[in-house]
Amino acid sequence: MLQTLHTYLKALENIKRPTDQWDDLLIHMIAAKFDQHTTVAWESTLSSEIPNMESMFQFLTQRCQMWEAFEANHSFKSGSNSFQKLNKIPNNRSSSHLVNSTVNQPVCPYCKQSHNIYDCQGFLDLSVEQRYSEIKRRKLCVNCLRGGHKLETCASSNCRKCHKRHNSLLHFENSSSESEPSTSSLKVTSSNCAQILNKNITLSTAVINVLGKNGKQVQFRILLDNGSVSNFITERAVKILGLQNLHNINLPLIGIGCTSSTIKQAVKVKISSICNAFEAKLDFLIVPEITGNVPSTEFPPLANLPPNVKLADPMYNVSQPVDLLIGNEIFWDLMCIGQIRLGKQGPILQKTHFGWIVGGARG
Repeated sequence: MLQTLHTYLKALENIKRPTDQWDDLLIHMIAAKFDQHTTVAWESTLSSEIPNMESMFQFLTQRCQMWEAFEANHSFKSGSNSFQKLNKIPNNRSSSHLVNSTVNQPVCPYCKQSHNIYDCQGFLDLSVEQRYSEIKRRKLCVNCLRGGHKLETCASSNCRKCHKRHNSLLHFENSSSESEPSTSSLKVTSSNCAQILNKNITLSTAVINVLGKNGKQVQFRILLDNGSVSNFITERAVKILGLQNLHNINLPLIGIGCTSSTIKQAVKVKISSICNAFEAKLDFLIVPEITGNVPSTEFPPLANLPPNVKLADPMYNVSQPVDLLIGNEIFWDLMCIGQIRLGKQGPILQKTHFGWIVGGARG
């Protein structure tokens, strides 16, 4: 069961399904498969906090290890007294030393293997920016790299390098923030490029509300880019919105081919969806221009769009400027359940909180 669960979740992650948002549903479906003894053992591990898939994986792994340890050291027969002892609540202090030595094996939230995330070679091979993004995407504590609590209630020690409220593996040089890397010390890399060699690639755009001066909502066209670690807004949009709460920074911006420029100002902006109640308050870096027009050249509207789909950007095929870019900070939080591929060589429609976005190759 554990191996099958890993296989299916990995397959879903490979097609970019938001499995990290399905914890409640998955836990309910898995627990419904438990026998009576396993159900009692599972419920004995629960506390006042809502369980997540990390705790479920840890429980299942411990359960498997208990059975393996028992079978390796006893003549196991189904229905024997030994079977009854094994299925008692795992907190029983009379359990053998061998069983106790295996029940506390952790499950890495990054690769799902039996080790802590800070011992995971795959996680350690990531850059600091990528580690931070992965921790935030999985909704883990940036201080202890575990789930189930907020940073404010974390009892673990602080960063060993700067003594601020983040893990040493998430330490950015010259970081000044208590809980996360300072925007002014973060080197930003954006994967967006206006000059795309293959002109049949569609970048995902949307139209959203942005809160301006005096509470006025203004609609802007945005670009969604999960390859960017920061969000961007144009000077033009800042002027239209009448934003005044700008703060000065000195941020080196690294782009394609290691081209470098310096960001001088940033601003906090509230955005919201025009089709539902979703809203977020984000930090944006202010730039003269984000990219050229998107798409670079106009193309005919897709002929096989389902009639009941409400597009996030009805003018997705018209070459127009974009005034905001939303990066990986909330990219995956925007994704909803729902994806449609328009033919074997067609683009993909993905449901989001902003509506259905169009992206990918057009054949």
